[in-house]
Amino acid sequence: MRPRIWKKLTRTLTGTIFPLCCGICGKEDFFARTIGICRPCSEKPISNQEKDLLRCRVCSSPLNVKECRICSTRNIFFSEARFLRNRDELHAEILNRIKKEYSYGPSIYLSTGARRQFLKWMPENLDACICLPSAPAKWWGNSSTRPFHVCTELYERAKEILQIPKLDVLEKLNRERQAGKSYSERFFYARKSWKIKTNWIGKIPKNILLLDDIFTTGASINEVSRLLRDNGAEKILVLTYLRTLE
Repeated sequence: MRPRIWKKLTRTLTGTIFPLCCGICGKEDFFARTIGICRPCSEKPISNQEKDLLRCRVCSSPLNVKECRICSTRNIFFSEARFLRNRDELHAEILNRIKKEYSYGPSIYLSTGARRQFLKWMPENLDACICLPSAPAKWWGNSSTRPFHVCTELYERAKEILQIPKLDVLEKLNRERQAGKSYSERFFYARKSWKIKTNWIGKIPKNILLLDDIFTTGASINEVSRLLRDNGAEKILVLTYLRTLE
């Protein structure tokens, strides 16, 4: 508990000196200082979250029939995939602020609820966490020029509860964006977009927590899971901020 208390005190002190404003409208209030989104923005009407839908136990897809459309039409290499929120207009805007404007505050809001999921996964004895690279490394360096990874706050909560290290084992090869691609094109794209770094080939720990920003078709997550399994992983649990409902 002590590291968590220290983190809260540090955030409170920093927030007093450098107030954290809302990641959407720029307003400053208690909510913005605490979760990165002001109260009015957090209370904006959002689309039906459809929490009562029957969902697949593996990929969390809504089940309109007995058989999951995603799991029944492809080989699934991850063990379980969960998400914190459905993607709607508000949450898509919040994620966009994090990724394109490098606004860290909104990631605190999107991460609320992660602790509950990580506590559920404590009995799984996870060995390490891997965050999907959000952009290829630049030619002059070994890492992206973004000031922080989109899932940094999510990992901080995982580290606090699960006490696992973050591994840098993946390299993103393709600079193309998936947005605008068809369902089938995303899978061809994912197949040529990732590789395991040379020093990690055949050395991936058995039980892995995989973090990403959004689950749309699951193409990237599934392809990365395949690579991890080919190099030593046996169980892969996935958590994303958002999930797109087909």
